[in-house]
Amino acid sequence: MRRTPACALIAAALIALHAGQVWAQNAKDYPTRPIRLVIPQTAGSSTDTMSRVLAARLGELLGQQLVVDKRTGAGGVIGASIVAHSEPNGYTLLCAATPSQVIGPQIYKSATKYEPLKAFTPIGQFAVTQNVLIVNLKTPLKSV
Repeated sequence: MRRTPACALIAAALIALHAGQVWAQNAKDYPTRPIRLVIPQTAGSSTDTMSRVLAARLGELLGQQLVVDKRTGAGGVIGASIVAHSEPNGYTLLCAATPSQVIGPQIYKSATKYEPLKAFTPIGQFAVTQNVLIVNLKTPLKSV
């Protein structure tokens, strides 16, 4: 079976479009205030668990608090939308995974007010997990 990252585009965070320009201007001073870390998956999910560990360690390394903001719902689209429409200054980050970047936008097209490939800039990947698609053995389906 081909290995597929369950946390496609999972990142330590994803900064909204154009944040690179702000980052370049203020990189020596960043961060000067707490950072909002939006986690769009449910409590106890692999993304939630790994993101909380990352937030604690990243806060220590940056010398600034990372405030975890749980925004679940609509396959991760709600949390991702918040980040997509936030100020592109590097202070609102998204721990993205397959639900908010791939599945949710396909299932909830009318609710998705962002384009995943255009709204975010990946800045790091901190984990890869596996996805499996299964069906009842008696189903005639044998492949996707």
